Amino acid sequence: MTHRPHARPVPRVHRSFPHLPAVLAAAGALVAATSAVTPAAGAAGTAGAGRVSCREVTYTVDARQPIAGTLCRPDRGRPTATVTLLHGDAYNRSYWTTPYAPAYSTARHLADRGYQSIALDLLGTGASALPSAASVTAAASAAAVEQVLSHITADPRYATTSRRMILAGHSSGSPLAIRIAATSADIDALVTTGFLHTPGPDGEEEFTTLLHPAAEDPAFADEPIPDGYLTTRPGTRSAWYTATASPQVIAADEATKDVVPDGDPRGYAAEAFGPAPLAPTVTVPVLAMVGAQDGYYCSQGCPQAAAEADWYPAASHFTTRVVPDTDHAMALHPTAGETTQALAAWLDQLSCHQLAAAN
Repeated sequence: MTHRPHARPVPRVHRSFPHLPAVLAAAGALVAATSAVTPAAGAAGTAGAGRVSCREVTYTVDARQPIAGTLCRPDRGRPTATVTLLHGDAYNRSYWTTPYAPAYSTARHLADRGYQSIALDLLGTGASALPSAASVTAAASAAAVEQVLSHITADPRYATTSRRMILAGHSSGSPLAIRIAATSADIDALVTTGFLHTPGPDGEEEFTTLLHPAAEDPAFADEPIPDGYLTTRPGTRSAWYTATASPQVIAADEATKDVVPDGDPRGYAAEAFGPAPLAPTVTVPVLAMVGAQDGYYCSQGCPQAAAEADWYPAASHFTTRVVPDTDHAMALHPTAGETTQALAAWLDQLSCHQLAAAN
C-alpha cells in the first residue's frame, strides 16, 4: 500500500448545482450565528480554530483502487488515539467533515479534543474508486478500510500515544464498522450512530423508497457513474431531519449527496436482518448513539435503544446515548455539538488500561 496525493476535490461539487456556493455560504453563516448562542453547537463550532490541521489523503488498496480521506490532527502534541469515521449510504466523508457547516465537523472536533480522526470515502463513493457495483460487497468494503487502517498504524507520521484504533460508523457505515470490529484484532473500540438492530416505526423499508438509479439523477448527469449505482431522489433528504434543523444545511446536504452501489455494499442487511449478525461477537467497548426522533429506529421514548445492549453480550463495556431533538442525520443537526461532545467524552473515559483489557 502506498500513499499518494489526493486526486479529486472534496466534497465533490456537481456541475448541475450552480447555486451551491451560495448555499454553502448561507449554511456557514447560519451555523456561525447559531454557534454564538447555542452552547452545544458553540463547543463544536470553535473546534480546531488554530489548533487542528486537516489534510486530504489517498491510499491505494487492492487492485490499485484509491481510497480517499480527510485526516485531522491536533497541531500540538501527539494524538491520544485514532478515530476512523465511516459514512452512510448516499453520503461521502463530507458527512463527518461538513465543509459547508464547519461548526458541525465531527472530524475537527475530535482532533480538537486530542484525537487523530480520519474520515474516509468508502469504496464506491466520493473520491475513492468507483468499480462495478457488483464488486462492492461488504467484504470488499471492509477489506479496503482495514488496509487503510494498517497503513495508518504502520506510518510513523500518524503515530498516537496509545496506538489505539477506534472505529465509528453512521447509518449503514455502522454495520460495516461492526463487521470490522468483529473480525479484526486491530480495533480497540466501536461507535455506532444512526443505527440500531431493532427497527422503529418507519423501519428501513422507507429508506429504500428514497433511492433511485444515479444515472437518472440530474446531479450526476455529467459524471461517469457506473451502472448499478443509486442515490437519493431529488429533494428527499429532508426526511432525515427534524423541524429545528437548518434549511441551509439540508440544502447543502442535498447538493453534496453521493452515490451508493446497489445490493448490500456495507453489510447492513446481513447485520440487521441476517441469521448471523456479528454484533454478538464484538468484544471491545461499544457506544451506540441514535437520534430520539429517528423514526427508522426510535418510537416514543426509544425503547429500541435500551434493547441494543442485548445484541452485544461479549462487549467489555456497552453504552447507549439517545440525543434529543435529533433525526437520522445526527452530525448535521443543531445538536451536533452535543453528539460530538458525548462521543469525545466517552472516548476520554476509555483509558489505555480499559482498552487493553478488552483485547
